[in-house]
Amino acid sequence: MIRRLALISLALVGLVVACGIPDNGGVGRIPDNNLGALNDTIPTTAAPTTIEPTTATIEAQTTTTIATADVTLYFITGGILVPFTGVLRKGATAFEVLSALQQGPPPGVIGIGLRTAVPTADQAPLTVKTDDSGVATVDMPANFYDSMKTDDQRLAIGQIVLTLTDVGRIGQVLFTRLKEPIGVPRGSGDFSEPGQPLPPRGYLELLQSPVATTTTTTTTTTTTIPVTTTTVV
Repeated sequence: MIRRLALISLALVGLVVACGIPDNGGVGRIPDNNLGALNDTIPTTAAPTTIEPTTATIEAQTTTTIATADVTLYFITGGILVPFTGVLRKGATAFEVLSALQQGPPPGVIGIGLRTAVPTADQAPLTVKTDDSGVATVDMPANFYDSMKTDDQRLAIGQIVLTLTDVGRIGQVLFTRLKEPIGVPRGSGDFSEPGQPLPPRGYLELLQSPVATTTTTTTTTTTTIPVTTTTVV
């Protein structure tokens, strides 16, 4: 037992000596030159970070609202003129309204049953000028009536007159051909004098169906009854 205690004591003494503790029981200081690399600091290296500038382009969408207004265009159905409401920009000129008339009835269901006697702008281009007196002058080409039936001529003129006089500040329409004043069919079928402005009232009868006229013929039949004469002797 005593021997085992002695061996343990020797082991402890050796451990103390190995840890650098002086055998005199005091704590010894480790020289600075023995610290070696312990005093060195670990250099901090940061990887360079490059942030590329990003440019975002946002396209601005601009919505333009165009004010519109109703215009009245006159087309044909069943041999009479009927008003049709179209939509053009607000304040449309007389030429724009006349151009809309020359485009003819609208396609699709809304235009079923409607037709026009006015040639298209490709067939017979029309021009119109207005003045301060409220008269619109429509100039037509020489071939205006070429593809038109005779019965449709007054309807075509009626379409133009009624459509243009529905535009503000226009009360009458004057017609020229190649800048020269001409007479045109009125609603009643007769021709106007060249250079005579035409009001809409001259074509109002085209808005109504013609009244059918019934002719009754009375036949008088004369019957001759023979008379027998008896003579008494």
